[in-house]
Amino acid sequence: SRSAPWFTRELREMKCRKRRLESKWRASQSDSDRTQLKTHVRAYLVAIKAEKRSHFTALIVSSENCPATLFRVTRSLLRQEAREDPLEGRAEDFGKFLYDKIAQIREGFSFNEEGPAELTEAGHETVIW
Repeated sequence: SRSAPWFTRELREMKCRKRRLESKWRASQSDSDRTQLKTHVRAYLVAIKAEKRSHFTALIVSSENCPATLFRVTRSLLRQEAREDPLEGRAEDFGKFLYDKIAQIREGFSFNEEGPAELTEAGHETVIW
């Protein structure tokens, strides 16, 4: 996957350390490991915020002489909630498709009163829903 342009090598190392500390805490469940993890997570979040701030400040400063680029950068910063989730509604669509497909398959079976399965003359079991 493509990483964010502000995600530096230092942040990547901090993230790896966070995962190691989390794994260590999950294994030990000790208060000292949990405190160490919480302290590191706070430092990691502060570092992310600082890196984002410096990255976007540099973008804005570099586009001062180009209004179109400046507007594009500021619009991307201000309208993050307007971005559409590409997976939104897909689970519901798949659920409806699956429900309709099962209904279609069930219509193709003939139900009888002997039970859910019966043996045919050839000896093969036929499953009836």
